[in-house]
Amino acid sequence: YGITLGSPGERVDTLREFIEIARQLWSGEPVTYQGKYLQVKEAVCQPRPVSGAVPVWIGALLPRMLRLTGRVADGWMKNLGWPETVEEYRALSLLVDRGASLAGRDPTTIRRALNGSAALVVSGAPASAPARAGAQRGVSGTPEEVVAQLRALHDAGADTFNLSFPDERTMEAFALEVMPAFKQP
Repeated sequence: YGITLGSPGERVDTLREFIEIARQLWSGEPVTYQGKYLQVKEAVCQPRPVSGAVPVWIGALLPRMLRLTGRVADGWMKNLGWPETVEEYRALSLLVDRGASLAGRDPTTIRRALNGSAALVVSGAPASAPARAGAQRGVSGTPEEVVAQLRALHDAGADTFNLSFPDERTMEAFALEVMPAFKQP
């Protein structure tokens, strides 16, 4: 396609410019934009998004992109999957917070999601291979352990967990034994 990706820093700046252009386009008015990397003249977006805008999510892992996420995004998903530790996730989330604060935004308005697997020790049965593999790919253990793992990540900033399950039995156990711990009164 003839697209030049540029250096990592140029990619961050290009993404920032793209998000600026997209948000202006969603207003429905013609947009002229002259950035360092991107330019449009009298561009329009038809049809406009029904809700007026499309939530912008950024997958990021490195500090500069995490700060950009805090400045301009509606949501953040950690690149390269599940964090190895809660402390790692907290440190990354704090970089998103820092970017938001520097931009005058409330950091709590930025959604934070994690993708991973969930493997439970079900009804006293031995742990499946994914449950024994550890938390690098997601949550694992008894329902009580999984609740504790999810609470710790929630306390570190995550508010959305997209989980896959090795089988239907594990999914049902998760729904019956883990999810009730997170239902609001």
